[in-house]
Amino acid sequence: MIYRSSKGRYGAPKIYEKLKSKNIFISLKKTQRIMNKLGIKSVLSFSALIFKLL
Repeated sequence: MIYRSSKGRYGAPKIYEKLKSKNIFISLKKTQRIMNKLGIKSVLSFSALIFKLL
C-alpha cells in the first residue's frame, strides 16, 4: 500500500500521482474522499507544522 510504504508521510496529492504512475486513474478529489473515509491523514513534519502556523 502506498500510504504504508511512505510511513504515513504521503497526502492525497502524492498518493494520486503514485496511482497515476501505476495506471490507476482516479481523480484527486476521489483520492481525498477515500482517504477521508478510511481516516488516513499524512503526518506533518515539525518544520511543515511551524510553516503552517506562520
